[in-house]
Amino acid sequence: MRFAPTQGMSRGRRGRLVTGRSFGDLGLWMVGFGLLTGAVFPLVLVGMGVAARVVMNGSFYACTLAAGLAVGGTNFLLARWVVGRRLRVERHAG
Repeated sequence: MRFAPTQGMSRGRRGRLVTGRSFGDLGLWMVGFGLLTGAVFPLVLVGMGVAARVVMNGSFYACTLAAGLAVGGTNFLLARWVVGRRLRVERHAG
């Protein structure tokens, strides 16, 4: 399978790359979503009945944000390893 070159293609407003590289943008989205998950998680716990005094403090928020950052970063590394390896094989085969 051959991939069409992306340089010079019109992407429109919604399709612009932030970093200029697809994997770079994917990484930003993954880490951003991980941080969003970490930020919302304490609120979900309060909604589930966990005492607000336990989860609504700076150290717990820092831990959930760090966990979200770690998960997003790990997902990006896994995607780059799995998908990137296959793309390199395809590029060198064709």
